[in-house]
Amino acid sequence: MYLTDYKGCASGTEGQLIRAMRTLKKILSSQSFTDKVIDFYIGRTGEMFG
Repeated sequence: MYLTDYKGCASGTEGQLIRAMRTLKKILSSQSFTDKVIDFYIGRTGEMFG
């Protein structure tokens, strides 16, 4: 499998994987996503103990 490079953006199956990884990295590094995960975790642990 080869990466096809066009203006700095890979295309094809490999390009889709690279774009998906970049998008996931942006989501994981966003503060709002982190806040949602923390809120979810606190809610779940509160149900276990409360």
